[in-house]
Amino acid sequence: MTAQQVLKVSATRSDGKKVFGAIGLAATAPNDATGGQSEIILQADRLLFVPPGNPNAAPAQLLDVAVVDGVTTLAVPAARIGDLTVGTAKIGNLAVITEKLANNAATVTSSVVLASNAGFTQGGLVPIMAMSITTGGAPLLILCEATFFADIDTDSVSIAIFAGSSQVYVREGPISQNGILSTGLFAVYLGSTSSSGPVTITMSATCNGAPCTMLATGGRTFMWALGAKK
Repeated sequence: MTAQQVLKVSATRSDGKKVFGAIGLAATAPNDATGGQSEIILQADRLLFVPPGNPNAAPAQLLDVAVVDGVTTLAVPAARIGDLTVGTAKIGNLAVITEKLANNAATVTSSVVLASNAGFTQGGLVPIMAMSITTGGAPLLILCEATFFADIDTDSVSIAIFAGSSQVYVREGPISQNGILSTGLFAVYLGSTSSSGPVTITMSATCNGAPCTMLATGGRTFMWALGAKK
């Protein structure tokens, strides 16, 4: 094993400490059958740096002693890492809460509230309101409520939720009384959505018997969606 070392003092600080402007270390191991290797080992309590041309500046510590995955080692402190742009990264487990991601990068929401009363009757589902959301194919949770007025001659009411042209949910039941009625809050979960662009979520309604009216009063007829982003 052969080794060389060169230390160049570029300045002396006001506290008397030397500032090195260059360090040259070289170690060469023989290329024997055991595959000899070279190592450079530094032993120090701290490794500090000052800016060029200002040796009296407050020294910045590059590495801290820290526990990483249960092992005491040297780590770069967060204060020493500036803006980081990574093209492709392989990360085992990343613990980041959604609120820390810029521009809702992990989730997307959409909502619609019925703006004015909408009538519906028998003879097929009538679109009541719609909203659009883009998830790139990720799962989607939709919360809904429908409030409507039913006449005493109304036999039953059906509320359906569509994702695009596909009916994904229907809530129906007999009407035993007239007046203002509500479905109550109900949820629709979609395991996947359109990956090619926005998907339109529509609430439609129909009834048997006398016509009904979907009510906008008090914002009690609405849809709200929360989706993940791919």
